[in-house]
This record gives sequence, structure tokens and C-alpha cells, in this order.
Amino acid sequence: MAASKQSGPRVLFQHQLRKRRHKRKPAPRPRAPELTVAQILGWADDWHARTGRWPIKSDGRIVSGLGETWAKINSALRQGLRGLPGGSSLPRLLAQHRAVSNRKALPHFTIAGILRWTDGYHQRTGNWPNRDSGPVAGDSRETWFKVDRALQNGGRGLSGRSSLAKVLARYRGVRNPANLAGYSIQAILRWADAYRDRAVGQVYNIGTGENTTLLDLVHHLNLILATRIQPVHGPVRPGDVRHSKADISMARKELRYEPTTSFLEGLQITVEAFKKNGVSISVSVRRTPLADCALDRRAAVSGG
Repeated sequence: MAASKQSGPRVLFQHQLRKRRHKRKPAPRPRAPELTVAQILGWADDWHARTGRWPIKSDGRIVSGLGETWAKINSALRQGLRGLPGGSSLPRLLAQHRAVSNRKALPHFTIAGILRWTDGYHQRTGNWPNRDSGPVAGDSRETWFKVDRALQNGGRGLSGRSSLAKVLARYRGVRNPANLAGYSIQAILRWADAYRDRAVGQVYNIGTGENTTLLDLVHHLNLILATRIQPVHGPVRPGDVRHSKADISMARKELRYEPTTSFLEGLQITVEAFKKNGVSISVSVRRTPLADCALDRRAAVSGG
């Protein structure tokens, strides 16, 4: 009885030991091929050409790389596997070799640097930038929207709780539409009185703001009236004015005037008004010495 009790566990142990000795070892997995930076960049370029964007580690399988995924590539770059030096990543590699913006390693902003950008923008355009002004000149990776977002939310070396409009208002005296002083009836009346006093008694030129020669006038009249008036040139007479142009800068500045009708359109409107009111127009030309064009326009206007 005792011998059989002792032999049971020993036989079972030896049986297990024999099975373990004869158990086949699993075949070793094939070693992953080594990688090179040039190879990874080639896959990234191919990905960008097909999709229009650069890959990230969650993009899955690499079409041109058999069995490779961007997650495996990112791990190998980080850990120094498969022949790579390590200490890098897919975003860092693309930022270094393809100038792709790396959100986790963006350069810091400074107020002084932002003001240099705004001053350059103002010199080029005559306006101050806002968050919708597009790319920052000199650095195509940065936009005014990113600058404004960093000023508001913080990050990239900025503390936040500001904005592009607030920075321009504080350091450049630019009017901030989101932080305007309140109006009062007295202030509005003072502005209206000052505007009236400035405009009363002034003389303003109203015109197209463009030069129009007598030859241009003849050409326009021929187009409108379907005529073939031929100018006759002669010698210059004393007192002739070669060039004359109405200066409309004062009307633009104080009256906010902007011409909307060209000289030709104005002539057409005038002729149509004459025709509508039954006024007949005849034009005769005689040889007369003038500076620019010896044209004496005699427009005989008679009621129809």
C-alpha cells in the first residue's frame, strides 16, 4: 500500500519530464529587415504624393513597404531598432528632412518677434494684420491664426489671455473693435460739428481722377456717335495748357468720394440723356492750333 502511494507521484513526474524533453521548440521568427532614413523618407514621399499629406504613426500599413506600418517605423526611430540610431520619431524625422511642422516641437513665440512680423506686414500692405490675414511672410509654416490662438490660449512660450488685436492695441495703438470705448450723444455731436466746419466753404474737385487727352475725347465721340472725326494738328498757341487733371484727393479724404463712372461711360450717359430729351447733336471740326490736339469741338446743340 505504501509503495504504491509513493510510486504514483514519481511516475507522473517522470512522464511529464519526458514530454517536456521531447516537446518541439517553436521556429524562430524571421528577423525584421533593417531600416534606413532614406528608405523611410522615400515611403513618406510616396505617401504624401498619393494622399496630399504627410504620414503620422496612426496611419496604419505602408502601401509601398511590405508588412510595415507607420507605428512600427515610429517605434524603431524612438528605440533605435532595426539599424536606426534611436532618440527620434516620425514627426521629428519629417520636421528635420521635409520641413513638416511638428506640433510637439514648435518654436516659441515672443511679443517682440510678433511685433516685427506685424510691422513688416503694415509696411507691405498699409494695414495691420488680423487672425484671418493668412500666412506670416518670411515663414510659410506660421499663420496669423496660429499666432492669435497662442496669444489667447497660451503655449509656445506665451502665457495666454491676450490676442493679436490686444497686442496691436497696446504696443502700436491700433484700434481694437472688440474693446471700443462707449459712445455718448455729446461726443457724436462734437464730431458732427467738426466735420461740418471742415467741409463748409471748401472747394472739391469731382472727376475720374484719370488723364484724358483731346485725342481720347475724339476717339470716344467717334465710338458713341458712330462718326469719323479726324483731328487736325497745328502749332502751339501761347497760353495753351498741355496737361490738365482734376485733383480729387481732397474729396477722397474728406468726403470719402470714389469715382464709379469712367469718362467714356459719362459721355455715353450724356448722349443718351440728350437723345431722350429730343436734343440733336452735331460736331464740326476745323483746323485750330492747340497744344495736345488742334481740335476745336463745336457742338451745335439745338432743341429738337
